Amino acid sequence: MKKQLFPQTFINASIEHYTFRLRKRLVSIYSILLFSIITALALLPFISVKVSTSMAGLIGTEENRYDLNTSVGSFVVQNRLEEGLKVKKGDTLLVLKNTVLQKELTQTNSRIYELEQFVTDLNMLIKNTKSPPQQF
Repeated sequence: MKKQLFPQTFINASIEHYTFRLRKRLVSIYSILLFSIITALALLPFISVKVSTSMAGLIGTEENRYDLNTSVGSFVVQNRLEEGLKVKKGDTLLVLKNTVLQKELTQTNSRIYELEQFVTDLNMLIKNTKSPPQQF
């Protein structure tokens, strides 16, 4: 039988024994990490991810881009655009909503109605005052 110089408890409590045990774990973690990275790099040619860019005022495919201009800023409410969709003249592709323009239109229509009432009232006053002015 082999005679040990130090007892087993001293050997288990030594820094050399600790680093030896720790190195086994680190080597296994390092191996798993390295294997994962190499596998991910090997699979990159087979992975396909659609990347789309979003730019204000441009619609179309990567090859053909078309400008979309509005007189005022607005929000897209409905998007009927699809890849490879065949469209005809007059088809609705996007529905835009502009709340500011809608409010201005409502206010303008309200103002027109008020002014028409005002003109009607003035015409009634003119008809009633066609008689000679009264003196006091």
